Amino acid sequence: MSFIRSLIHSQILKFKEHSMSNVPSSENPGRLKNLVFGLYFFALLMMALFPPF
Repeated sequence: MSFIRSLIHSQILKFKEHSMSNVPSSENPGRLKNLVFGLYFFALLMMALFPPF
């Protein structure tokens, strides 16, 4: 479980750096929402496939 948390945390940090550098504020909310749902789905998938986490 800690592996998934660190993975998601690093992805969120990477996205924040990217969005601060060159993404216009007009398309930020939609992208952020898609990313959050994608990461949430990925975490659920990992937990379903690998119960020991």
